[in-house]
Amino acid sequence: MRRRPRRRPAGSERHLPWSRGPAPAAADCERIHESLLAQPVNSLTSLAYVGVGIWIARRARSSPTHLRTAHRVLGATVAGVGLGSALFHGSALPAGRWLHDVPLAAIPLFAALHGLGGRRGWSPVAGTRRFGAGVVGLGALFAAAPDSSVAVTAALAAVAGASELATRERVPREEPERRRRRRLLLAGGGALAVGAVVNALGRTAGPLCRPDALWQAHGAWHVLTAAALGAWAALGLERARPVRPGGRDPASPPGPATVGSRP
Repeated sequence: MRRRPRRRPAGSERHLPWSRGPAPAAADCERIHESLLAQPVNSLTSLAYVGVGIWIARRARSSPTHLRTAHRVLGATVAGVGLGSALFHGSALPAGRWLHDVPLAAIPLFAALHGLGGRRGWSPVAGTRRFGAGVVGLGALFAAAPDSSVAVTAALAAVAGASELATRERVPREEPERRRRRRLLLAGGGALAVGAVVNALGRTAGPLCRPDALWQAHGAWHVLTAAALGAWAALGLERARPVRPGGRDPASPPGPATVGSRP
């Protein structure tokens, strides 16, 4: 009588043939396969970030001049999250965790620097340089201490949240615009909150964990957080710059009285 092959349990720590250690996404419930994609659903849903990143970058064409670089940089970063996550869940290569964690931490880093740069009047080039230096620092830190990624990302998220609260007084007061921004805030915040709950309940051995299902809680987290990032990009990047002392918005063109004057 032929013996049936043993099925690997959800979140199995068994090594994949091409990796040098246990599958890095073992806590994300989906059964790990010894095939082209270790976790097919979690890998493919990661591409939602790529789609949202492209959408954000394309918005640079119609955005104000001082925000075009921010749209392109954020779009590339969000797309990088998708590619890193797809490799993390799909390949189980030794570098998969690093490729996943660095762009993920770069998102709150961008948010924090974007708010700080708006208050201090950084040029797009200066802001991009600071962000690039920060990403390099994250890469070096996570390569030397991979287990620090969760704490560092959480700390950056807290700083980014404080930055957003510090700039909320610059929201336009026109009623139609306020309603639009309120809808974006509710949609993005709701998607993030639902995604966080579903992801927590769908971890390996959690009540929503279904290792062989086409619906994966962590895959839903990918799609919902990608939507939340898109809403935040439309909400946060369109916020007006603060008005400098003297009453003129630094993003506005100089009036007749200021032409030829030193900024």
